[in-house]
Amino acid sequence: MGESGNLGILFSLNQGTKYEYKDGANSQFRSQGQNSFIDNMNFLNRKQYNYETESSVLLGLGYKNKGTNINLNAIYLQNTNNIIEDNFGYKDNQVQNKNSGFFRTNQLDISRFLDLQLTASQKINERNQVKAGGSYVINNYSQPDRKIIEGNRTDPSTGALLSDGNIQMRYGGNNLIRQYLDVDSRFYGSAFAEYQLSLGEKGERKDYPIQIAVGYNGFSDFRKTSYRFIFGRTSNASLAPFVVNVDTPQNVFDTSIRNGDLFIRKVLTFLSSIQASIRSLMVVTQILTLNLMILGIFYWERDMKMT
Repeated sequence: MGESGNLGILFSLNQGTKYEYKDGANSQFRSQGQNSFIDNMNFLNRKQYNYETESSVLLGLGYKNKGTNINLNAIYLQNTNNIIEDNFGYKDNQVQNKNSGFFRTNQLDISRFLDLQLTASQKINERNQVKAGGSYVINNYSQPDRKIIEGNRTDPSTGALLSDGNIQMRYGGNNLIRQYLDVDSRFYGSAFAEYQLSLGEKGERKDYPIQIAVGYNGFSDFRKTSYRFIFGRTSNASLAPFVVNVDTPQNVFDTSIRNGDLFIRKVLTFLSSIQASIRSLMVVTQILTLNLMILGIFYWERDMKMT
């Protein structure tokens, strides 16, 4: 911008995707005690399908003009991870299900992060300078959809193994559990201000021998976390096991709801919030000729709440 100052701009936009497939053991072992054997508590073979996307935006603006320096930085990150995990075998020592046990976990994770930062400094003259800045942050993580479906790969009528993708199941137990998790950073803000005074006369290094700085720094934080379950339950205790396709089970569930054999129960298991405001006043004296720094910090806290 010539004699009126210099302006710098940085902008970056990125997008990426990743797919992973894993196939292998997912077993858990348990000891029966000292000098005893170790058995398989969970004996499972896992197939996991993972599709992940990542997005980011970066913006930087800088302005300089003689004694003025202003910088604005902004960054946004988002990540989504969709996981489908099939487990074949038995768990909880139910060895009878070694060749026929099955359960699926379907999970979606989403995280978002936004950070805005503004800093500025101004030289009043050779001996006086002021600085100030602030930031605003939003950081959220959510698990909006985590479902579990469990069953057995044998035909309830004949006992023979069902074709791939089909299981027999019942309502209740660990079946049709849906989980929601939210970690919500409602507000995080911070700010600082500083005044710097230089005393004495410049030496060989062209620095003033004594520098005194007085500053203020503070932040405020408010977060909320919730975790809840939705259970699929049956009102018909005599309902016989039935066969569903694990990839397209919705029609069977809809029919059960219309017939009164399936209902949903919501349970709120955990809810918390944190609110805090913290401030500090800092005094720094630096004597360059003696290589000495004196630091004093006065700190106080206000409005700390947790529910």
